[in-house]
Amino acid sequence: MNEQFDIVIVGGGPVGGCLAYALAKAGFSIALVEKTAVTAVQQPAFDERHLGFSRSTAIAFEGMGLWQELSDSAVSIGRIHVSSRGQFGSVMMDARDEQLDALGYVLPAREIGRVLHQSIAKLENIRVFAPAELLSAEVTEGQAVVELQCDGQIQQLHADLLIGADGANSQVRQLFASPERGWVCIWILEVADTRL
Repeated sequence: MNEQFDIVIVGGGPVGGCLAYALAKAGFSIALVEKTAVTAVQQPAFDERHLGFSRSTAIAFEGMGLWQELSDSAVSIGRIHVSSRGQFGSVMMDARDEQLDALGYVLPAREIGRVLHQSIAKLENIRVFAPAELLSAEVTEGQAVVELQCDGQIQQLHADLLIGADGANSQVRQLFASPERGWVCIWILEVADTRL
């Protein structure tokens, strides 16, 4: 079976899931490929860990329409103390000094996964392939062609863009690692809340 999408995203954890959701809300057709079932109970990226994130991440969740439900489980970070034992100097930050309600928040990863994947399921322009095994990926005639196995069937997905959000040992990166492939890697290090 061949299917056409604007974007194929491999990896349905926090990064791939949020990216898929935001791009779908912007009107793109998305194929989200994940190797494990996306239910919060089975997805290893959404386990019992608690994740700390900045205030700007909460603003991004709010912009995506996810923060209202996530905020019920969030614990605010009011103060941060950074130091190195036995070394000179330290930094102390307090949300009140900046007239903020919080510098950041802590949330259970499982709750982020639950809210995210329930929201993804409501969008008609995201198709989730999970559990799925990525078999191959290549660029042919200006299109990304991804072959995967899902529900016992081999499927071929075509897209204008392929995004690997499948972790540190990215299978997408490994498939494109040879020098003759012309692999382009874009690292996004930090998105900052900048005031001008």
